[in-house]
Amino acid sequence: METRAHHLLVGSFVIIVVLGLLGFVIWLAKIDIDREFAQYTIYFEGSVSGLSTASTVLYNGIRVGSVTAIELDPDDPGRVEVTIEVAATTPIRAGTVATLELQGITGVSLVALSGGSRDSAELAARPGERHPVIDSVPSQFQRIFAGAPQLISTAIQLIEQATKLFSDQNLASLAAILGDAQVLSRELAASSGALGSIIDSIEQTSTGIR
Repeated sequence: METRAHHLLVGSFVIIVVLGLLGFVIWLAKIDIDREFAQYTIYFEGSVSGLSTASTVLYNGIRVGSVTAIELDPDDPGRVEVTIEVAATTPIRAGTVATLELQGITGVSLVALSGGSRDSAELAARPGERHPVIDSVPSQFQRIFAGAPQLISTAIQLIEQATKLFSDQNLASLAAILGDAQVLSRELAASSGALGSIIDSIEQTSTGIR
């Protein structure tokens, strides 16, 4: 009985040591990961169609990380909370902004980071934030899509105005004006000889007066 208890005690001790070593290794690995990568939060207004976890994150066109999570903002359902993980050496500072960009013509989106001067302070998390928050700005494509309804409305108005301009009545008036201009042109051509005689007479008179 004592031998069994002794073996049980030794086995328990070995298990505890192994678990402790395993926890220590995981802790060291986590420290290394934290040193190599940094996480940030970005809030995008409206749709983030085409963006998914593992989507690319670029800084000035260079790949520096990826998207790790996409969620609706619990405080504002109109915003989308995107978490990214980038290399810790990425110079993300106050003034750095994020935009959604299309990757080629595939419809896949990526997160593009830019801005932030060398003299700016490194971006840090504020009280109550899990990660530092990078401000987002609309991309050129988003601006175009946002203004599309107004552009369409303006185009429709121009088409309506053009339709009124080329109505049957206006076309008839334009045809009459062109006809009158043609008649006047013929009359001027026919009287060009008389006009030449008048001009010659005026020149002769001017010469006599001088």
